[in-house]
Amino acid sequence: MAKKDKTLLYFVLAAIIIYVLVSSWLRQHLILGIVLFFVVIGLVWFLIKSYNERHPDVSIFAKLKELLKPAFKESSKPARIPIPEEIKEQVFERAGHKCQYCGNEISPQIHHIDGDRTNNNPKNLIVLCPNHHKESDLKAIPKSSLYALRDKKWEEGMIRYHKD
Repeated sequence: MAKKDKTLLYFVLAAIIIYVLVSSWLRQHLILGIVLFFVVIGLVWFLIKSYNERHPDVSIFAKLKELLKPAFKESSKPARIPIPEEIKEQVFERAGHKCQYCGNEISPQIHHIDGDRTNNNPKNLIVLCPNHHKESDLKAIPKSSLYALRDKKWEEGMIRYHKD
């Protein structure tokens, strides 16, 4: 990466960090905040103008997008491996086609208890409604609770153990 490109990236990152650090202070000092806002806008305009004069063939926004693309492209999550149909059927049948947390029958979904989207072992899968699926993803429902519920089946509002 060229030195000029790094300078531009560092400027954008510094502007974001400065805004986050001083935003509450600026709300208390409104007039000074407005003045600083226009100073920063003027500085950004000047930098964009000078960049465009030095590099007329490359848009600064295209360059920023190119520089930031690797940061947003890489994901810490492993690629999802589709759950085989026979395992889906087995898991839904074990759960009675209902959320194993609340018994809701609306849009049941399969959740990977350990969070590993590549682990399609039936012992790692539980059926949840969309609300409890989201709560599980946010770790609001402990994994230990999900493992405990995994082998239970909802029937007529009651939980009973399902025997394979």
